[in-house]
Amino acid sequence: MIGSTVEAEPLRRSLLDTAENLDELWLAGYAFLGLGWISTHDNFLEAGQLLDQAAVIFPQLDNRWVCR
Repeated sequence: MIGSTVEAEPLRRSLLDTAENLDELWLAGYAFLGLGWISTHDNFLEAGQLLDQAAVIFPQLDNRWVCR
């Protein structure tokens, strides 16, 4: 992974807020996945919870890997 996790976290949290406001599951899954990846360096428990949330979302999309 390239980049700063400190700089990436606010962007991913903003992405999650946007996804929730738009009720867009794909975007929320992507945001949870990204937050989980960047959280692994600081907090394994939080990272696991975020990745679990992404894992719940993606199967609901029926392999739809693009936003509407």
